Amino acid sequence: MNFYEHLAEHPLKPQAKLAAAKFAPEHTDFRVESSISYLDSDDAVFNESSWAGPERSAGRKTYFRRDGSAFLTDTKFRSQDVERRLLEVLDAAGRVTARFTSAGALYRYWLTQVVDHDKALVVVDSKFSAKFLNAWKTVHVPKLFAFHSTHIKAGQDLLTGQLAEGHAPMIEQRTKWDGFVFLTEAQRGAYVERFGDEERTFVVPNPVRSGHVDPPRPQRNPAHLIAAGSLTVNKNVAASIRVVAKLKQRGLDPTLNVVGHGAQLGALEQLAGELEVRDNVIFHGYSDQLPRHFASAAIHLLTSTNEGQALVLIESQ
Repeated sequence: MNFYEHLAEHPLKPQAKLAAAKFAPEHTDFRVESSISYLDSDDAVFNESSWAGPERSAGRKTYFRRDGSAFLTDTKFRSQDVERRLLEVLDAAGRVTARFTSAGALYRYWLTQVVDHDKALVVVDSKFSAKFLNAWKTVHVPKLFAFHSTHIKAGQDLLTGQLAEGHAPMIEQRTKWDGFVFLTEAQRGAYVERFGDEERTFVVPNPVRSGHVDPPRPQRNPAHLIAAGSLTVNKNVAASIRVVAKLKQRGLDPTLNVVGHGAQLGALEQLAGELEVRDNVIFHGYSDQLPRHFASAAIHLLTSTNEGQALVLIESQ
């Protein structure tokens, strides 16, 4: 689920008490410098970047619904010698319904509305996301963090060694989490021996056997590429299709295997047609034979605009 896409289509619950903005940019003569359209429509603007002030002292991104109404403004400016940020959520009539001074605070408020109920389970597997979800106070949903690597710095003793930089914040604030998930019993055992919390630690091994393909093993085709994952905006499969178009312009005849499904399928099919590579792109949809697809391709394209720990990289090995 993409945060911006969801916010554009689903109203955010208004804050019970809308706090007044404590700080505001000195200059408000914002001038639009650039814009980005929705991937499936050149006519629908997704966001606009604008600047204000004689020295571009304030910057603002405004995000729009498909009907052209703004649903979020994100303003960065300096006030009293401190860098400030003001995020305001707008309803369809343009009224401010929620106000935040950090992206993390907005994300936590949104996440509470989306998943904080008794039939959900939140598992965070990104160290970046976990840093600002440390402060997320849930009411109903259990909040777990999943370790994808050792929690101790390389080469140090498991019981006395220094914590890995990326994992230290979660372990040091472990009382703010309902549990930790490890890939192996050995790592879980080392953690429990040092920190306790046995009843709040779990093991979920990686279900993918790296490189394993049931016979008969397919022959690897040097002209085949693969892009695997959900077809959403942030996975940016459009970039993979543009790679195919560039290769074709150079006289090559590549085949891109797109494995996965999602809301961007129609837009991606249209893009392939516009770039005249529709015959070079195969949309497989969801497949439970992902290792076989990887074994058939020579190159794996990972073109996401942002990722935490990309499991698809492990699956492709």
